[in-house]
Amino acid sequence: MKTSVLQITKNGNSAELTLRILISDDLREKMMHTEKPIYFSFADMPGNETIKNLLAETPSLVQIELNSKESRYTISQQLKLKENLTDADNQALLSPANYRFQVINEEKLSVASFMGLEYSLLPEDNRKQ
Repeated sequence: MKTSVLQITKNGNSAELTLRILISDDLREKMMHTEKPIYFSFADMPGNETIKNLLAETPSLVQIELNSKESRYTISQQLKLKENLTDADNQALLSPANYRFQVINEEKLSVASFMGLEYSLLPEDNRKQ
C-alpha cells in the first residue's frame, strides 16, 4: 500500500482529512475476501495525543468499497474539533507529520499503520488531480 501526502482542510469547528492510497492487486484481493469489513482511520503518531486532545468526539471509522478493477482509492475522514483552538493547536492540526494512517480490522484493532504522511509514495503524485 502506498499513500499520497495527507490533505487537511479546516472549516470552523471541523476538519477533513483526505488521503489517496494505492493498494497492490494482491493486497486488494485479500482485503476484498475477508469475512468482515476492513476500516481505515487516522490517529496521532505513537506516544503522542496532540490531535486526540483537539477533538470534540472520536471520529467514525472509514470504510471503502473495494473492487477488482481499481487500485487507487481516496480515504476521507471528518473530525469534529473543540472550540477556540489556539494558533499552536491549529498549526499541529494542519501538519500531516502529526498523523498516521491505520488499517483497522473487524475487532476495531489497528493491524497496520503508515507514518510519514507528509511525503507522497504514489507514482506520479506530483501532478495536480
